[in-house]
Amino acid sequence: MTREPDGKFKFVMGGEAKGFVGIALQAAEFAGVKLFVEPLLTDFALDQKGNVSFNFTAGIEPASLLYANALASTPEESSEDSGADAAPPQEGLPADPKSLELLEERL
Repeated sequence: MTREPDGKFKFVMGGEAKGFVGIALQAAEFAGVKLFVEPLLTDFALDQKGNVSFNFTAGIEPASLLYANALASTPEESSEDSGADAAPPQEGLPADPKSLELLEERL
């Protein structure tokens, strides 16, 4: 994790799934994590066994990491998903529930 000039944190990791459907399922999971801002899956590479490697990048607002904010949150608040402030991803595959449809269109 690195800190960007605007103060946000940037989280980057690589992963591997057992096919493109696994990538779509993982994208849906990442989309449900409120901690992540603009989650993005990129750099897909298919190996001979059908496994797909990928990179995952997401922003993290510093305020969301504060212990005081975690205490103030209630279970009802953490299960809501407004998405009003979310900006569209710039490139790659957006991590949202429609990822499976997007992957099927690309195949």
